[in-house]
Amino acid sequence: MARIRSLNIATSIDVLPSGVIVEDRGPYVVVRSPSNHAHFWGNFLVYREPPRAGDRASWEAGFAREIAAGTHFAFTWDPVDGEVGDAVSEFVAVGYELEEEVALIATP
Repeated sequence: MARIRSLNIATSIDVLPSGVIVEDRGPYVVVRSPSNHAHFWGNFLVYREPPRAGDRASWEAGFAREIAAGTHFAFTWDPVDGEVGDAVSEFVAVGYELEEEVALIATP
């Protein structure tokens, strides 16, 4: 499996139904559910870093290329510090929803 730093994202991928394909593409990881193209968080891209100004077009193009049969766009990014980058100006400003998650991690 591709290296994911966030335990929240890694766990979300681990509990997806069998048949999910996870592929490392360098700057992002593709998570694809070939048997269910409408599964929103079963078909998404995980970028290594949060979006920066000007990234929206390339992120959308990457999604269209990797998950061509998709009926939505879904992106996340992998920093573990809560950084959102330019997500608001790049995505929220044109109608995307920004979901922020907090995960609790148990340690010995």
